[in-house]
Order: sequence, then structure tokens, then C-alpha cells
Amino acid sequence: MHYPSFLLAALLATIPRASGECHRSGETWGGDKFTAIEAAQRLCTDGSLAETDYRYGEFKTFCVNLSTLKKVDFTVLVGRNVIGDGLRISSADCTDRLHREINGCDHGGRSSYEQGTGPEGTNVVWDFSADPGSGQCA
Repeated sequence: MHYPSFLLAALLATIPRASGECHRSGETWGGDKFTAIEAAQRLCTDGSLAETDYRYGEFKTFCVNLSTLKKVDFTVLVGRNVIGDGLRISSADCTDRLHREINGCDHGGRSSYEQGTGPEGTNVVWDFSADPGSGQCA
């Protein structure tokens, strides 16, 4: 069966494209991995990182104490957006993408996801980072 090329292009535009890398050094999740997963989910569902407006270049960072000796910094940033009305990411997408940084990278990581969901057909790039560190949040 042959599909028109415009249909294929439209379908491909709806699929998020991702690129990312794991941190190569620093703290590992160790026994605090599950606590980090729970913290990411909480921040994505309570309105701290998701279901809130982002503007071009805006980022939100939250530090969470995982134990008495370890913390994690979660960051969400949006780029290539039209200045003005903000964009939102669903709590499910936020949770999924931060969980990927925790589960896929022993030292945490950072990934970018490109989606064609911006105003006037622009491609919006969302960056997600989860970075474990020693010590406590300030």
C-alpha cells in the first residue's frame, strides 16, 4: 500500500525526537534511585515542573534531598518557543522523561526532546535533567 508523502511527513512531525547523554562522573543514584523516581513523579504531578506555563528559554529547577548524604537537582527547560504565550508539558510526559534520566543513567543525565507542537508550526525543544549530588539542598 502506498501512502501520500504529506501524510507520512505529518505523522513523522508528531513523533518526538530525542537526543541526550548520561553524566560520566559524579554521584550515582545508588540506593536512592527509587526515592529519586518518587521525587520526580511528585514534582511533575504537583504543578512544580509540569502543567505550568513556560516561556522561551525559561527553566525550572528543584532540589530534593534524597537522604542525609545525597540530593538531586531536577531541571526542565523549554527553548525555540514564541515569546508571549507559554507552553505546557503534561505531567505524564514530564514524569516519563525525568524517569528516563534516572533509570537510564547511573550518574544522572540530560536529554532534549523536539516536538512540533509549538505556535505557528514551530518545533519546541524541551530539555530534562536529573543530576544526583552529594550533600543537602541549600
